[in-house]
Amino acid sequence: MLEELNKQQKYAVTLEHQNILVLAGAGCGKTKTIVARTAHLITSGGNPKRIHLLTFTRKAADELVRRVEEQIGTASSGLRASTFHSWCMLLIRSAPHFFQESQYTVIDRDDQLQIFKMAYANINPPIEKIDAPKAKAILDWYSYIRNTLSDPNAYIGTMLPPAHKDYVLKAFAFYESFKKERGYLDYDDVLSVVADGLNNPKVLSWIAGRYDHLLIDEMQDTNPLQWRLLAPLLGRVSLFCVGDDAQSIYGFRGADFRNIHDFPKRVPDAEVCKLSYNYRSYQSILDVSNWLLNQSSIPYEKNLVAHRKGSNKPIFRQFLSPDDEAVWVAKDIRKKLSQGTAINRMTVLVRTSRAAKVIERALLEHQIPYYFIGGEKLMEAAHIRDVLSVLRIAVNIKDEIAWIRYLTLWPGIGSVTATRIMKKAITQDNLSDCQTIINAERRVKNPEVAELLVEVSKATTTKQVFDVSVKFLTPILANIYKSENWEDRVKDFPLISTLAEKENDILSFLEEYVLNPIYSKKERSDALMLITVHSAKGMENDICYVTGISQGVYPHTLSTGNYDKEEEDRRVLYVALTRAKNSLIMTGTRFYFGYADSSKVKPHFLNHIPKELARIWRQKLPGLNIVLTEQKPTSIKNIEKNEDKPGIPKISILHVEKEDNKSFLESPRAKEDKAGCGTFILIVIATLFILKSCF
Repeated sequence: MLEELNKQQKYAVTLEHQNILVLAGAGCGKTKTIVARTAHLITSGGNPKRIHLLTFTRKAADELVRRVEEQIGTASSGLRASTFHSWCMLLIRSAPHFFQESQYTVIDRDDQLQIFKMAYANINPPIEKIDAPKAKAILDWYSYIRNTLSDPNAYIGTMLPPAHKDYVLKAFAFYESFKKERGYLDYDDVLSVVADGLNNPKVLSWIAGRYDHLLIDEMQDTNPLQWRLLAPLLGRVSLFCVGDDAQSIYGFRGADFRNIHDFPKRVPDAEVCKLSYNYRSYQSILDVSNWLLNQSSIPYEKNLVAHRKGSNKPIFRQFLSPDDEAVWVAKDIRKKLSQGTAINRMTVLVRTSRAAKVIERALLEHQIPYYFIGGEKLMEAAHIRDVLSVLRIAVNIKDEIAWIRYLTLWPGIGSVTATRIMKKAITQDNLSDCQTIINAERRVKNPEVAELLVEVSKATTTKQVFDVSVKFLTPILANIYKSENWEDRVKDFPLISTLAEKENDILSFLEEYVLNPIYSKKERSDALMLITVHSAKGMENDICYVTGISQGVYPHTLSTGNYDKEEEDRRVLYVALTRAKNSLIMTGTRFYFGYADSSKVKPHFLNHIPKELARIWRQKLPGLNIVLTEQKPTSIKNIEKNEDKPGIPKISILHVEKEDNKSFLESPRAKEDKAGCGTFILIVIATLFILKSCF
């Protein structure tokens, strides 16, 4: 075990110290180190039942336990790994009296949205009159405030005018009251309940007494609320935190970069170990990544060194438009396929789901099979949640949200009828008693509405309840989703049935997969992976196309002027670059395609990348020989079809970057694409026509 580790990893694994922070660069064996540390603790006499590993996905947690077991076999029996949410749920279930939560239902994001929408009819003045933010925005703010421990009044006050601010705060109050009255816990409540409990010395002693060691994976992704769970345990439980401050990219949802970067200040007695030997990429790829971090004023203090021999100089190609960029990427992929490169050896990374659209069009046009991973989760899909509403009713007959969702699936039952049935049903003791209530409603035409619930009440296992629900609901759902890829949706049910078989009771199943939803997309060998950078953490591939390295993207226009956000955007790009193993192909546009004032948009992070680090190619404006000077940036007009007002061209400003007083480099595509030249001439003519008509 220890002989497989390098010197840096072995030092971290065997170090005898109360609190340890391991700063592991991308591809430097972070998971291998945390697995080896766990195995070392157990083989050195540690009790696996008193060791707990915390990470951010169910998949990662299962993988950690599996790999420890592979190393030391049955000696790891009793070891547990989980997400923070599952860990807190375990603590609540183990001692509900400590947390005043004896009966509860865990609700997911869609349920939260429904509750905030209910606020519309319960707050004066109505939302329509004051045009306040919609439910999704309010929920995002609410969750961010909870996770960052921000003051709601101050946070909302910086974003909205007084009337809107008052509405949002009232919506928060309505939401809190609604949850409390019905025993609902949302994602953030699960953490907050335990964090609040740690203020009680008895609860703190009880939790600390359960563990000798907590090992935290992906420390850079933790938020202030999660730090509240760890901080009280300092001095009582040994903490072994592993992560990479240069990969802290979830600030938009509350992650706090300081949790890892300032860990040595917060925990003065902590020992810091660094892993810098990279086992993934060629040094030429790491040189670009290292250079990117070195341009920051933040002292990341890491310089990754490749363990692998060999070199393949990265490429950086800049185009006249996102369409040109996407077409070239598709053509280059098609070229590599014709040369024998396997399609699953290539990955295209995009900044956002919206940015993926132009790439998708080009891939379709060039008949390249692909699948997109952008954070969609199977358990959050509508057809799955429709079936799960039955399981939620089965485990908690008073679950109002689940009743409304279930009943409104059936033809002829609208929200008014569903609400009337629900109010009577939640007063009953069991599901079989609800049959008479449902059948008494004249709008209920299908006897299976009640029959399904009766059959569910007879089922003895979680799998049986799920399978019975699927059997009854399949005809209904097939009609609802007939135009929304039903053929693909119906294939998801067997997978969920298999998962249900693994859980002893319905409540455990719902809690486990609501808190840790699995992703609907999995890696395929027959198609190209198109993925957002935030979804790509932990993945790697031989050939990676990192697209969209342009002004207004890295850093994003919404980050401009905010130092912390700009630096997070730098780290997002760093994560993208470090996914490549053998070949890194970077692409972007020469112009700023956006709506912000181009003079205020900062250059992209690779604007001044040395030619020694990458082969740089810039597409030339076809048919013209333009030289840019030291004067303010030149702008041209881009004429697009205006969907809102046919016949009136739509204008967007394109910012042309300065190129050290040199003319644009020769463009092979410009020579071949005569249509491109014609398009540019048309733009110039149209622009002159518009300018003339304005005077």
